[in-house]
Amino acid sequence: VLMQRAFVEALLDESTPLTPTTLEERYAALFHRELLRGTVPSGPFGAADQRKHFEVLRQWLENYRALGLDGVPTVVEFGAGHGLLLPTTKQAAVPLSTGDVDVEITGRTELWWPERSLSLVLTGTRGAARDGAGERPFLRGFVDQAVFAASGLATNQPWTVAMNPAAPLDRTRHMRMFGPFEQHAARQWLSLVIESMLAPGRTWFLPIEAVFSFKYAKKKRSIDRWIEETRESYSWCSFWTGPLHKPQDRFDAPPDPMTVVEHRFGPYFARRQDV
Repeated sequence: VLMQRAFVEALLDESTPLTPTTLEERYAALFHRELLRGTVPSGPFGAADQRKHFEVLRQWLENYRALGLDGVPTVVEFGAGHGLLLPTTKQAAVPLSTGDVDVEITGRTELWWPERSLSLVLTGTRGAARDGAGERPFLRGFVDQAVFAASGLATNQPWTVAMNPAAPLDRTRHMRMFGPFEQHAARQWLSLVIESMLAPGRTWFLPIEAVFSFKYAKKKRSIDRWIEETRESYSWCSFWTGPLHKPQDRFDAPPDPMTVVEHRFGPYFARRQDV
């Protein structure tokens, strides 16, 4: 989180030149503040973390320059503010109606270049996870596209998502194109996802790693098989750090997983294109 905040704020701050040194100084200041709060390690462990994070920041900067992105990007905040009080931060709202419940989307987008319809997703990994799970970061940029379309900020236009990994940029592996998203379709999809999450009796085990492995892995297996393989895997999965403790031990797979996959990921699959 500190790495991402340092990099985002550095890109949005036009008053300071963007260099490896200024990036490291900005990160060090954030790290020191969190050190005083007791939220990051101190001593040799903290120093080791900082050295590792400096390497990632330098790689992010190198990849950013390789993409040739001109101008200052924009970050859009929906709902309550998230602390980026800079001129290039915009505020917007996406109220959605799902049956008897009114829902307002809150959060912050990735870095966005409106003139190129491009989202830049920062990830501390090398961006090439096993069995198709490396697709996961692109979903963040796709959700940006859906939210922008739903809000009317950027509707019905092709979208590019660039992953900025902790490794040299490879456009084939680290970039995706997505077809246009109309405002009505985006609102409909977001509402459907929220309804699925709020519906009683819908607490199922369906990790995103299993979904993307089913769709994009070289090994072709049923979605049920991928769900169970992910459940038993010792490799890191997103549910390990989620809000629910050990969901793999507590919840069953959906009785009809393909229907759930289509509801939640259908627009992603339909619009996704390789670069």
